[in-house]
Amino acid sequence: GAKPVPERWATLSRWVGGQRDMYHRMDDPTKPFFKVRSDGKKAHKELQPHRVRALEKLGFVWSVQDEAWKTNIRDLLRYKKEHGHVNIPAKCKP
Repeated sequence: GAKPVPERWATLSRWVGGQRDMYHRMDDPTKPFFKVRSDGKKAHKELQPHRVRALEKLGFVWSVQDEAWKTNIRDLLRYKKEHGHVNIPAKCKP
């Protein structure tokens, strides 16, 4: 079965998700990102440009879906080079 994720990685995972959320909200001001402070008030959070640059310098992936799409397109191009077509069988053996 699946092993439980250590808390430090679970915390990092939540932080990474928050960075992605803030990044995607930068282009859509109708979707502000709020964090509820300890006093119960909402604090607007935004991702500062220097933080975007720091994450991008590390190779941060802003959209997991876009990254998967790019990987699959590269694989499809490789498949076409090798087989001459992109008609991949529905059930393909590894």
